[in-house]
Amino acid sequence: MAKYNAAFINNIAEEGNKIEAIEYLQRTWDDLQNLRIALAKRGYTVREINRAQDSGTFDGQVRQS
Repeated sequence: MAKYNAAFINNIAEEGNKIEAIEYLQRTWDDLQNLRIALAKRGYTVREINRAQDSGTFDGQVRQS
């Protein structure tokens, strides 16, 4: 049993089985990491990427690669 239950994980699990929930979460994590890599390749710093992720906003300035 989890020490800290996360309602969103339970909601995902209710839609299918726990293996499907884990696979969904892994795909979501992979998408996040691929986005972070793509932004870094465009010239954004880790600090800028973290700030955008923490705030849920992106300044929209396009970097030229």
